[in-house]
Amino acid sequence: VRGAVGCASLGAAVALAQVPAADREDFESVPVGAMPSDVFVLGGEFSVVESDGGRALELAGQPLDRFGVLFGPTVVDGVEARTRVRAVKKGRLFPVFGLGLNGVGGFEVRVNPARRALELLSDDTVLATGPFRWRSGDWVHLAIGLERVSEEEWKVMGKAWLAGSREPDEWLLTRSVSEEPFSGRACIFGTPHSGLPVLYDDLEVR
Repeated sequence: VRGAVGCASLGAAVALAQVPAADREDFESVPVGAMPSDVFVLGGEFSVVESDGGRALELAGQPLDRFGVLFGPTVVDGVEARTRVRAVKKGRLFPVFGLGLNGVGGFEVRVNPARRALELLSDDTVLATGPFRWRSGDWVHLAIGLERVSEEEWKVMGKAWLAGSREPDEWLLTRSVSEEPFSGRACIFGTPHSGLPVLYDDLEVR
């Protein structure tokens, strides 16, 4: 599917609730070249490909823009989403990729290799940032969570770790927000600045 609309820029007209929900998608039962029925492509060329003896979802390296996919059930809070991502740099060109909650314009945890940073965002506004050493070609695990603290406070949390390393016991980035989140689905996104594909696997909502 091809388009030029990113996760955080697509209008609220997308009928999120009409998309079939899934708690986990590993793409193993999806034919190569196809797309699972329980995800919704916001923009970009996505398809299932063979990867590391299994299957994964690939975002094509062209065209260059910010693209994404919605997955999982529609929720507000009390939720955690996970995925793993593999991307490759080209010279000084680095991809940017991440994982979000609460649909388009919601919260995101983003790996920004050019800045050697992990970022926590709300509708493209950076809420928190910390150091993160990404390695080109390695799988990276991402997790983002949102919990209600009180009637007027929510806490959004994010973390990332390289495949083969131990998952951090604590969230690496946290921020409290007072504005009630929108109901929405989880989201993966990517910007293939290097012109090379970005792979996603093991989409999960807990």
